[in-house]
Amino acid sequence: DPAACTLMACPPRPMLLPAGRCRPFESYQKGDGTNTCTCPLSGLKNEARCTALPCPSQDHVLLP
Repeated sequence: DPAACTLMACPPRPMLLPAGRCRPFESYQKGDGTNTCTCPLSGLKNEARCTALPCPSQDHVLLP
């Protein structure tokens, strides 16, 4: 019967967070494409610790 229910659980839907917030202890991209931040227990991005790697030089751009 195609209308029968299953006992399979659906994956949880991701919750949208307000601007400036993150999930504690999760890593996320800083936005420069190079560095990564780790969300603090407070969940506030402005308190996150981030790597400080320099952005790659544009002198070595690969051509198609």
